[in-house]
Amino acid sequence: MYRQSKPRSQSRSKVKGQQYNLPAAFRQQVENHWQGIGKVSRLRLDTGEKQARASLLHIDKNGEIPQHTHKGQELTLLLAGEFSDEYNTYSAGDFLLLNSDHEHSPKTVEGCLCYTVVDAPLYFTKGISKLLNPIGELIY
Repeated sequence: MYRQSKPRSQSRSKVKGQQYNLPAAFRQQVENHWQGIGKVSRLRLDTGEKQARASLLHIDKNGEIPQHTHKGQELTLLLAGEFSDEYNTYSAGDFLLLNSDHEHSPKTVEGCLCYTVVDAPLYFTKGISKLLNPIGELIY
């Protein structure tokens, strides 16, 4: 017997004029508001956990996140686009698991959308972004 599978539901989200199709798991949360500074925008997602913070992270074309390390662990799944750092170049479907042993500065030419989960704030290591470290607990 031939059975045609139903298409999986997807959610849509728009940030900085770019429209993204997202996995259905994000459906209930994509109506939250994007927050951002410059070329980096974030949509906070509810994890139901006190320590873990999940977000959709968008880096616009020719954007980057300043040099940083991690006080805890960070899991990143690249949903769309590309970025590179000191370790590699990543494309949609790639994931990274980083901790305090890693220091990097993700950059993108075309832009990207990531799903990230962190259990502690980032720690900025260079330039003026180091001024954010004292308030890291508030913004992570």
